[in-house]
Amino acid sequence: MAALGLLMLAGGCGGSEGLAFGSSSSSSGGGGSGQGTTAGATTAGATTQVPTGAAESSSSPSSGADMSAGTSTGAVVTTGTTGLDTSTGAMGVCGDGALDPGEGCDDGDGDDADECTNLCVAAACGDGVVWAGVEVCDDGGVQAGDGCDGDCLPEGAPDVYLASALSDFGFHGYFAAADAWVTLAGAPSVTYSQLTNDGERVYLLGIDNVIYVYSPAEGAWSSSPVPGPGADLVNQPTGYFKWTDDGFYYLQDALTTLYHHKDGAWVAIGLPNVGSCAGSWAPGEGLLFMRSYLQAGFMAVRTSDDMVVRSITDVAPIPETNRTGSLSGAFFYVRGMFGPLERLDAVDGMKTSTGQFPTSPQTASDTDLATGAIYLAGYQAQATIFQRYDPKVNEITTLAASPGVPDLSTITVMLP
Repeated sequence: MAALGLLMLAGGCGGSEGLAFGSSSSSSGGGGSGQGTTAGATTAGATTQVPTGAAESSSSPSSGADMSAGTSTGAVVTTGTTGLDTSTGAMGVCGDGALDPGEGCDDGDGDDADECTNLCVAAACGDGVVWAGVEVCDDGGVQAGDGCDGDCLPEGAPDVYLASALSDFGFHGYFAAADAWVTLAGAPSVTYSQLTNDGERVYLLGIDNVIYVYSPAEGAWSSSPVPGPGADLVNQPTGYFKWTDDGFYYLQDALTTLYHHKDGAWVAIGLPNVGSCAGSWAPGEGLLFMRSYLQAGFMAVRTSDDMVVRSITDVAPIPETNRTGSLSGAFFYVRGMFGPLERLDAVDGMKTSTGQFPTSPQTASDTDLATGAIYLAGYQAQATIFQRYDPKVNEITTLAASPGVPDLSTITVMLP
C-alpha cells in the first residue's frame, strides 16, 4: 500500500503530519473488496501531530552501569562514572547534569525519551528508545522491512483503526509490527456507530447518515455511494455497523430490527432478541454475530439469506458502554464491567472464564482474523490503555498507549 499521508512529514512535504509512539510486534493486514466503493468528493484532512510518549519496548536494553549498552528505558539518573571531572578531581557521573569527559550529553532529568538518553548519549534513530515528539517508532535498528524503517517511521498501513463512537472527529491508526500509533486525517463527521472495514478501506457511518470511506493508500476520506440506513437511526448512540461480503449491516442497540443494505436498498430483518452495539463477522462461516443487549448472550445471522441461525441467551449483565463482543475461533468473547474475558461456545453458548482481566473496566473489541487475537481499547480514564488478548496462550499483552478518544471508543482490525 502507498504510504499514509502522515508519512509525508518524513520527506519534508507540507500538509499532513503525524507522530506516535511504541515498539513491539504482531501482524495483520490485507486485501479485499466490498460494497462501499468510494465515490464523491475527497475530503483529505491534515494529519495532526500527537506525541503522547513512548511505550515500553522489549527491544530496548535496560539501564545500568554498563556504558557499552545502547540505550536505557528506565528513569534512572545515575548510571555510572564517565570520566574525571578536571575541576574537582572526582569521577563524573552520568545523570548529574554536568557534561563530563566521555559523555555526549547530560541533561540530568532522568527522561530517556528526550534528546539526551539516560546513558548520556544523544538520542538517535536506531537506539531502541522512541524519541518523544521526533520518532514514531524505534526498534533498535535502521534496516527496512521489519515494521519500523530507517527514519523511525512505521512501514505500510495501519493494522487497527481507532475513533470515538460518540463525540469526536479524531481518527488514529496502530501499526502492529512497530507497536506504534499515528494520528490520521480527521473524520468528516462524528459517528455514533462502530468502525468497520473491507480489508482495503475503513468505513465510518456519520451522524449525517453518510457512509464515509477512508483510504489508507491515499490517506484521505471520501463518501460512499451507499447511503446510511436513516438519519433517525444513526444520530442516536450507539449503533452496530458492519461491512460483509453481502453488504453493510446496521443495528441500533436496544432494538430488535437489523438493517441490511442489498440490491440498492436497506432491508429490515426482525431479530428474536434485543441487539447491542458489539459483534463480529465470520467470513468463513458467512455469519454475523451480535451480542444481546445488556447481556452476554448473542445472535448469529447468516448473511447470504438473513436467517437468524443461532440465538443464545445468557442473562449475565453487560452495560452498553462495554462494547466487547468478538468471535475468535470457536468462541464468542464478552465481558462485564470490571470482569474477565469470558468465552461462549459459538454454537451452544456454554460459557467459561478465561481468567484474564483487561486493565480498563470497559472496553471496545475487534478480532484480527489473521491471528485470532482480540484487540481491546479502553474507556474514559483508561482511554489510552490498548491491549491484545491471544486466545491461543490465554494471555493479555499491554501495547503502546493509544491516543485518548473521549467517551466511547471504537476499533476495527483490518481484514486479511
